[in-house]
Amino acid sequence: DILRRLLEAKSADVRALGTQLFGRLSDEALLAQPALVIKLALSHDAQVRKAASPIIQRLASVNREFASTTLARLMDSLFRSEPQEGFHDDIIRLITEGLGSAADSIDADTTWRLLQARSKGAQRYGGHLLERWTPNDFSVRQLGRLAGNPILAVRQWAWQGYAQQLSRIKTEARDAMVIFDTQWPDTREFAMQFFDNHFGENDWNPELLIDICDSTLDDVQDYGRRLITRFFDEQDGVNYLLKLSQHPSNKVQLFVSQFLQQYAADNTEHLYKLRFYFLTVLSKVNQARVTKNRITAFLRDEALKSRQAAQFAVDIFSRQSVTSAIVDKSDAIDMLLRIRSRYPELESPLNLVQTRAYAGSKEEA
Repeated sequence: DILRRLLEAKSADVRALGTQLFGRLSDEALLAQPALVIKLALSHDAQVRKAASPIIQRLASVNREFASTTLARLMDSLFRSEPQEGFHDDIIRLITEGLGSAADSIDADTTWRLLQARSKGAQRYGGHLLERWTPNDFSVRQLGRLAGNPILAVRQWAWQGYAQQLSRIKTEARDAMVIFDTQWPDTREFAMQFFDNHFGENDWNPELLIDICDSTLDDVQDYGRRLITRFFDEQDGVNYLLKLSQHPSNKVQLFVSQFLQQYAADNTEHLYKLRFYFLTVLSKVNQARVTKNRITAFLRDEALKSRQAAQFAVDIFSRQSVTSAIVDKSDAIDMLLRIRSRYPELESPLNLVQTRAYAGSKEEA
C-alpha cells in the first residue's frame, strides 16, 4: 500500500523514488505483477521511466517470457504518437540495452513495418535494426520504398541495395521503378544516375518508360520523356501515344501531340481511343495553347479526309463551341463550318441564319 501511494503521488520525484523502492522487491514478487512493471516503463514521467529501466533489464535477464511480453508492449508504443518529447528515445534505449536476446528475435518483416510506420520513433528504431539485414532480405519493391524513407541513413542503405542487387533490379525492373515515387530529391537524383549508368537499350521497354512518365513529379516526367526520346522504337509509337494520352500533365500532353500525325493519322480507331485526350486538352482554360493548336490542326486535316473522321471531329468541337474562352470558341466554330462545307449532310449544332441586307440612306452612308 505504501509503494502504491508513492507510485501514484503527485510529485515526480516521489513517484521516481517509489519506483526505485518497488524495484527492490524480489524477482518473484515483481514477476507476479508484470503489467505494473511494464506500466512504469511506459510512464509519461521521464524520471519514472528511468527508474523502471534497471528493473526491466533485471527481470528480462531471468525470465524469457517476461522479456518477450515486455518487448511486444514496448514495440507497440513506438507505433503510437509520442506523448512527450524523448519518450520514444527512452523506449528505444530500453529495448536495445535492457531486453537482450529478446530484441534479437525481431525479424525483417517487423523491421519493415517499423520503417513504414508514420511514427518517427518506429522509423528510428527500424533504421537501427536495418544494419542486421542485407538487401537480399527485402523485395525489390521494398528496397524502392525504403529509398523514400524520411531517414537519410535508411535511404542511403537502400541506394546501396540497388547497387549491390543489379541483376535483381533488372529482372524485377517494374518493381524497381517505385524508387521514383518519392518526395526526396536526393533519391530521385540517385535513381536517374543509377538507371543512366546501368540500364541500356535492351533493358528498357515501353511499359517501364511509361511508368516513369506517369509520375506526378515534374523532374521524373522530364526524365521519362528524355528516355523515350533516347530509346524510341518506331513499333512502340502507338503504345506510347495511347498510354501517355491518359496523363493529366500539360508537359506530357504536349509530348504526346508530336505522335499524332505519325501514329493516329488515317486511323479512325485510334481517333476514338484518343477521344478523352482531345477533350481533356481542348477543355483547358488559358492553358496548353501549343498542344491545342496541334490537336486542332490535326483534327481539321483528318476531318477533311473521311466522313467518319469528320463526324468524330463534329462531336469533339460541338462541345468546344459552347466554351467560355473566346479563342477556343472561335476555333471550334471555324472547324464546324469547314466540316459543314465539306459534308453538309452531317448533323451539326450550327444553325445558319440568313440575314436581310440593309440599305441605308445616303446621309447614313
